[in-house]
Order: sequence, then C-alpha cells, then structure tokens
Amino acid sequence: MNFLMALQERVRLLQAAGREVIIAGDLNIMRAPIDSGEGGVRTSAAQHYEHPARRILDDWCAPKGPMVDVVRESWPEREGMFTVWNQKLDAR
Repeated sequence: MNFLMALQERVRLLQAAGREVIIAGDLNIMRAPIDSGEGGVRTSAAQHYEHPARRILDDWCAPKGPMVDVVRESWPEREGMFTVWNQKLDAR
C-alpha cells in the first residue's frame, strides 16, 4: 500500500508539472473482477473491492481518475486476459 501511495503521489506531481505519464509493469493488483483467474471461484464485485489496493487502483483509472487502463480501454468486456491467478487453487 505504501508503494502504491508513493507511486500515485509521484504521478500526481509529474502531471501537475505538465508531464505525460505511462506506468508499465506488474503492480500485482487486479483492478476488476474480470481481471482475475479465480478458477471456478468467483467473488462478487462488493467482495472484490473490499481490498483497499483494488479500490485505489479502480479509483485511479478512468473514468474515475486520471490514468487509463489501456487493455480494458481496448477490450472492456474480454474475458480470459488474466494477469492474476489464485495460487491456492492452482487456477493458473
């Protein structure tokens, strides 16, 4: 959470200075339930957003915030593009 907050602040300061910012990498956060490979186990949206990092990332991305999730912008409903797997269930 500290890293995410520091990253947000750094991006905010760069944008305030008129810079354009691209974040690339693995944040290890699944923004929305559609982005999770939970095997046969699915959580509700309410359960999903109980995790503070997921709420922060979702609020940070458009339309709520200044950043754009380019994958979901291009394929908003496409399933199966998982970047997170439940290791306990060996869902990968």
